[in-house]
This record gives sequence, C-alpha cells and structure tokens, in this order.
Amino acid sequence: MAISTSPSTTNGNSPAHDSAAACSSTLAGLDDEHTAQVIKAGVQTMSDDAKGKLINQLAPDQAMTNDIWRWIVRTFAIVLIGAMVALMAAVLVSFWRKVDTAMIQIVLTVFTTTAGILAGFVSGRMSRAT
Repeated sequence: MAISTSPSTTNGNSPAHDSAAACSSTLAGLDDEHTAQVIKAGVQTMSDDAKGKLINQLAPDQAMTNDIWRWIVRTFAIVLIGAMVALMAAVLVSFWRKVDTAMIQIVLTVFTTTAGILAGFVSGRMSRAT
C-alpha cells in the first residue's frame, strides 16, 4: 500500500491520520489469522514506550481489576464460611452418630486451604516491595 505524502485537503486530517485510517479499514477486511499476523508484525516494530502505551490501552483499568479481586475474595470467603459450617455440623453430628473421619478431614483441608489463601491475599499485599 502506498502512503500519501501530500497533505489531505478534503477533510483537514493529517497524512498520518489518513494512512492510519486506510490501514484500519484494510485490517478490518482481513480474516482472523491474517489480522493476527499483521498485528504481530506491527507490535514487533514498535518502540518499548509505544508498546507500554498499547498495553495500558488494552489492559483493564484499576476499577475493573479491583472488582475482579473483590469477586475472588468474596468467592473464597463464601467457600471458607461453607467449609466452617460443614466442619461444625460434622463435629456436632459426631456426638450422636458415627461419622466418617476421612470426610471430616477433607472438609478440614478445604477450610484450612481457603483460610490460607485468604491470609495470603492479605500478607501478599503487605510484603510487596515498593
């Protein structure tokens, strides 16, 4: 594709903007495999600063990552509460009936693992180097 070096007079856009628009429209017409090849080639020719800016544009913003972490922590908290209730129920039932200790050990493992994961979330944030 030839790049025009004369300024565009029809819509007031710069030649670089016109070239980028033409490339974008051509890229939109390609299938996924060829689009991936063109994007890969484009990214490989970019400077490190431009790559950083591109990643910042494509990465989720801070509000989104905060929401994702909240959902993760809530999910582990729900599992921890469920395992705690199941463990307490198993211990209470064991006073009146014979229970399988292997099942109680599985619930105990789930409880302690989930508690450790939640503790790791807190301590991991605290020990990160600044």
